[in-house]
Amino acid sequence: MEAIFFPRNDYPSNIAICSHRYGKKMAYTEQTDGQQNTGAYLSYQWLVPYAKALGIKVGIFADLRGGISIAGGIKEDYDNGDIWLDAYSLVDTIQSYIVNNQTELITQELWNAAYYNDILPVFKNFTGKKPVAMSYSYGRDGFKSLITQLLGARNSEENGNTDYGVGFGSPNNIPYAFSAFNSKASTTRWYDTEKAKPTPDWNAAISAQGDLIDATMLNHGWLNNFTHWHNVKNDGNQSVYEDYLDMLAEKNTNNEIWFCGYGEALAYLVYRQMIKKVSMYSPVLHSGNQLIIQLETDNSQLQVDTDLLQVPISIKFSTVGTNLAGQTIESNCNLISLGNGDYIVEIPFSRFPKAVINKA
Repeated sequence: MEAIFFPRNDYPSNIAICSHRYGKKMAYTEQTDGQQNTGAYLSYQWLVPYAKALGIKVGIFADLRGGISIAGGIKEDYDNGDIWLDAYSLVDTIQSYIVNNQTELITQELWNAAYYNDILPVFKNFTGKKPVAMSYSYGRDGFKSLITQLLGARNSEENGNTDYGVGFGSPNNIPYAFSAFNSKASTTRWYDTEKAKPTPDWNAAISAQGDLIDATMLNHGWLNNFTHWHNVKNDGNQSVYEDYLDMLAEKNTNNEIWFCGYGEALAYLVYRQMIKKVSMYSPVLHSGNQLIIQLETDNSQLQVDTDLLQVPISIKFSTVGTNLAGQTIESNCNLISLGNGDYIVEIPFSRFPKAVINKA
């Protein structure tokens, strides 16, 4: 039996776990699942810099085995944090692991072979990390119960939901569980849906997406949009998508939206749900110049691969009324000043994550 001696909490009203990274009010993911061929890369070369200039991060469910060399900027963009990469299931191309394209016939042994021999080594070689999440090729999710190496995957559906754990999103009563996220519908696929109509009304579609953002800002959820934006330029709809990205930037005028990748949003959700205790205290030996923020996490129920929790948790705290009130401070973790003695500190995952706050 594990004996845990958790430190006292000197300032319980001064500290809180942020529902979203950086203390934002909502999460927004903008994902596609293609980047390889020359035509697709034309959209990448246009969209990623356009989005970046507006403060919007986009993501790709990427097959990184081949063709990526023509998109040389993707590696640099990923390393700089300008884009996020998740995995692609590859079930339409790894024919040795399926029988007559019937994904429901994939066994655990076959999926493990596909993951460990193809997906994982190529992804890790390119990004330096394990893939957090995945997209099912053509929505084929017949093996969804087998992908336990990941936190989740998206299918090809859309349902309008913005759930982001208990108390957040709509519906707001869905905790993270592998069974709920191993084949999850996107909130929206607004562009693909509108493009399929005989006479698309782009202005109305963008306006509707904006209304959903307004609602998600209030319920603090995760709006997950999937669009084949790697085809947008070839579709001749570059101006349409620029109008959409401009709308996203306008909705973010007050910097309240966390634009992130699919796996980023998922990793933060899981980490946040694992936190069982949080405290801030003044250590006896350094009571005049130090605060310590201590967390306790518990993976016993979820039993996920904690290497996938690649996003730090954002903890908001105040020095008002503490031994560091009015002082210039620094930390061993990323520290963000909000003004008036309020801060956010970002703490990487561990069993007992900790941030040390010192008088500078």
